[in-house]
Amino acid sequence: MLFKIFSIDQKKLKYKYFVIMLSEVKPYEIIDKIEQKLRSLKKGKGLVLFDLTLGNLNKDARYIEATFDGENIDIWSFKIVKNVPEFFKKKSFNYLAKNYKYVESSFLTSAEKFRFKNKIFVNN
Repeated sequence: MLFKIFSIDQKKLKYKYFVIMLSEVKPYEIIDKIEQKLRSLKKGKGLVLFDLTLGNLNKDARYIEATFDGENIDIWSFKIVKNVPEFFKKKSFNYLAKNYKYVESSFLTSAEKFRFKNKIFVNN
């Protein structure tokens, strides 16, 4: 599996979809597969937040967003997101801690891997 998609049904959050990338593969490299999965959810258009933690050594570009029109992701809408709600950070952390096999084969440092393995959440 290259990614995990969550449909977000909380009106107070601006993102409708949350995609955790599970390897070093970038969203634009498999955009067709991601779009197909988003369409299959039948939740319509909305903003998509991507977590690139496992395949990105640049911590400033850990999260990116893009617009989904209900059919396709606008590749020109990709941009780095700096202030990500803690809800998404925790959701990602919990998923990756439970599915540690993805963390093991990632670009993360041994200290970061230790945090996931031992379920030590740090909001940064």
